[in-house]
Amino acid sequence: MEETNKKQLVVLMVAVVVALLIGVGVGGTFHSFNKIQVAKEQVAGNLYSKVISSITAYGKVASVNGNSITLNNLGDTLAISIASDARVFSFSNPAEGSKSAVPVQKISLISDIKTGQNVNVALKLMPNGQMQGISIVILPSVVK
Repeated sequence: MEETNKKQLVVLMVAVVVALLIGVGVGGTFHSFNKIQVAKEQVAGNLYSKVISSITAYGKVASVNGNSITLNNLGDTLAISIASDARVFSFSNPAEGSKSAVPVQKISLISDIKTGQNVNVALKLMPNGQMQGISIVILPSVVK
């Protein structure tokens, strides 16, 4: 009888220790997530500052749909809403036979952006926390 009580006591103690370990793990995870959320809010607040005029996104155009553009880069995808007054610039390679190796810049339209092109998009963090494209640079294709 006493042997059975000892076994039950050991099982109970092990269960209590396991429960405590799980509780500490869950509590620590919650605390970590809370710290990450606070850090995200602080970063977002700093990025909304008038001192920071823009952030740049770079990638290959996956799609263009009206005033929305989707970029891919190194496995990440980002859909960006483009402001109606956003400026679009493009660069083209110098004309064949030109003595200049400097790409030629011109003003373009969002409709000039094609799938597969590499672009830089200047982003502004809006008061609602969303990012909006405020200018786009269509990068020249690589000269072979």
